[in-house]
Amino acid sequence: MMTQTHRNLILAAFFFFAAVLCPKFALSAESNVELEWEGVENAKSYDLEVKSTKNTFKFQTKEAIWAGRLSPGFFKMRIRARDKRGVPGEWSEYQEFKVFLDSPEFVNPTSGSIVASANNDLQNVTFKWKKVFAGKKYTLDVQGLDSTFRKQIELNDEKATMELPVATKFMATIRAANEVLTSNPEKDRVAEFVVSGKKLAAPKLIQPESLFVREIKWNKPEFAQAYNYTLEKMDAKSQKFNVVEEGKELRGEAMPFKKEYPGGTYRVTVKSIASYRPSSEAVSLKFTAKEGDRTERAEALARLRESIERLSGWFGIASYLVNSVQYQNLNYDLTGTQTTYNAIGGTLRAGVGYVTMKNPWGYYLAAEASTLKVDGFGDIKYNMFEVNSFFKMKPNDAGEFRQTAGVVYKELPDLTTNFAGNVRNTSAIAALGLRYGVEYWHAMTPKLGLQANAHIFPLIAGQKTTNGQAFVPSTSVQAGFLISYRWSKNLTTLGGYAYRTDKMEYKTAPTSTFPNPAADKNSATLKGHYLNLFLEYQL
Repeated sequence: MMTQTHRNLILAAFFFFAAVLCPKFALSAESNVELEWEGVENAKSYDLEVKSTKNTFKFQTKEAIWAGRLSPGFFKMRIRARDKRGVPGEWSEYQEFKVFLDSPEFVNPTSGSIVASANNDLQNVTFKWKKVFAGKKYTLDVQGLDSTFRKQIELNDEKATMELPVATKFMATIRAANEVLTSNPEKDRVAEFVVSGKKLAAPKLIQPESLFVREIKWNKPEFAQAYNYTLEKMDAKSQKFNVVEEGKELRGEAMPFKKEYPGGTYRVTVKSIASYRPSSEAVSLKFTAKEGDRTERAEALARLRESIERLSGWFGIASYLVNSVQYQNLNYDLTGTQTTYNAIGGTLRAGVGYVTMKNPWGYYLAAEASTLKVDGFGDIKYNMFEVNSFFKMKPNDAGEFRQTAGVVYKELPDLTTNFAGNVRNTSAIAALGLRYGVEYWHAMTPKLGLQANAHIFPLIAGQKTTNGQAFVPSTSVQAGFLISYRWSKNLTTLGGYAYRTDKMEYKTAPTSTFPNPAADKNSATLKGHYLNLFLEYQL
């Protein structure tokens, strides 16, 4: 007669050989089951009977718990306790229970994975899982962990494709079912994964409008949520940048520039960041902050002075003067002939210069080409060329005093007639000399300025005279005013009036016909009013 022990040995052998010889069948056809009951006092072991519609299984265990594998389905169980002699007690009433289908295991995407996307909005994601024994259909449930997205679909296959919003973290759950059973909801295998979005665009940094830097701004790229930044300052000696401040997650499109930071050259590097999107490329911007006071009052005064101050670097100048002049020529080589005309002319002036904000000294060179329309002589042309330095001083918050000094080359027309009034000569006199000027600029608004100026030209070395005789030192003068308007950071226009006297003299030349000229000097003089239209451009 077969005892209970023999049955248990046969069942154990069956499960062993099934697992060894047919491991796939054993793993896929059965589910892990754990049965637990309330223990009996002084019990040394328990008999467990598990019955399905087709089979009955009996097991012995020393504890009030049994763990093993059973095929999915409906079961009932009963137990009885044995004392230390091995004598069994009464069987308990049958308790029904069911064995769920195995919970499907995800193959793709796995938990903790990132699904990369090159899209800004939606991405198709393919889900795959292992087939479950006795499972005939599956329910895939996907929900966003930080969004309102949720979608659930039923299908008969072990894979599915779902369109999901990018830049979102998801939790996916898959459950198996057949006509009567499902997988255990309490043992769902969950996959948490991220669908990343397209790489962020880099922010566009905005150059500070002035040296009074209080913040660095940039334009927000699409989908950017925050920014990483690094602020560096250039060391004046090594010309290398050293880190001043770093920020890992700055909200908003502006980085504060602290008033405690010293003036100098800085570099800021910024990149866009966002949840579940690749960060942008880092972009950099160099800027200069003013030394010293950067308060609002100091900035207001500096802005006021913008109408009269040149910025650092090279600048170009161009102007046109409309001349209404009186021309007079005295030539005693012809026994005192005198030529006097009222004439209209124009002077085109162009030049280039260099100045810095820190250095009060600046430099420029300029050339003038003038035309004088004189009846009987036609268009008379003459030129001027000058090289200058200037020195700036600040007498008050709204003003600037400049002194200008340099070397000048000037020409004047020398128009002479004979006794009959006919043209005898239309040559030009030329001389080298010095130039000294003073200017006072007053800022009325950040755009509008006013300048008063006066210049003197001591001409000391003749370069060319009509009769070849020695040049006599003479002086030219100019005075006037200009109104300036700064249209932009680089462009300033000026307009104004000047009164100017240009005069040159040279020795007369005695001849056999006129051995004693009426005077010992000939001269040419231009006196007139000049309407000045002026343009200055920061290069």
